[in-house]
Amino acid sequence: MNKSGQGFITFAENTQEHDYLSFALLQAKLLKESNPTSQYAVIVNDLAFEKINDDHKKYFDHIIRLEEDWNESTSSWKLQNESQVFQLTPFKETIKLESDLIIHKDISHWWSALRLRDIIISTGSVNYFGETNHSNNYREFFRINDLPDVYNGLMYFRFSETAYKFFETAKTIRKNWLQVSKIFKKCNEPVPSTDTLYAITARLFGEDLVTLPTLKFFRFCHMKAAHNNFPEGEDWWEYLLFEKDGSVIRINNERQYYPLHYQNKKFLEYYERNY
Repeated sequence: MNKSGQGFITFAENTQEHDYLSFALLQAKLLKESNPTSQYAVIVNDLAFEKINDDHKKYFDHIIRLEEDWNESTSSWKLQNESQVFQLTPFKETIKLESDLIIHKDISHWWSALRLRDIIISTGSVNYFGETNHSNNYREFFRINDLPDVYNGLMYFRFSETAYKFFETAKTIRKNWLQVSKIFKKCNEPVPSTDTLYAITARLFGEDLVTLPTLKFFRFCHMKAAHNNFPEGEDWWEYLLFEKDGSVIRINNERQYYPLHYQNKKFLEYYERNY
């Protein structure tokens, strides 16, 4: 694929349970609302491709059909294709997003700072107050194995030898996961999550080559329960007041300055009912 320019990309691999294409559509709409000149690409599996309509085509500048699906057909958690993003992106410079993450402010100035590295995986996350999350509820495996606190939901890479080698390393680890997983303490993932895969890859590849923790703006607000002090398993918007006025988003009257990883898939239904 010929690559040019810069843009954003996500995976929308639909399952019987979730319509990730709808998450991508909301993401694209809000991105273009706050960053109107941005290019947006979506990688879709067969289930998602069948649902593409004119509304999607209005907001998706590139629709890329996944030709080689590495996920098991019975899997409801589609993770195994993520490391294909380097080959599939149409851009020379790419910001890869998880589909349930929304960007609601102008971030065009990011690109010049991100060029400090060929690849930057975001590290750390914040709560809705903008405070760094320190909860260990979700990342004991990372802590006990001293792995970098990376989040693939927000990452940058450019078409370069460094990025190519990183993703090839990740593919090798994924293919040999049964053996690799035995090296680490309390590794209970039969299939590695992308964050786990990239954290291990970063450790082997060289954290200083693929992360830049001092780039504090390059992280997102993670709406998991323990980070934000609401009950596990509950819908966070039932406990915290969500407001959107133009591109300004507030949660409990706290203006949000970071991309918002709403995480709970039911948020889409709430958002569409109210905005």
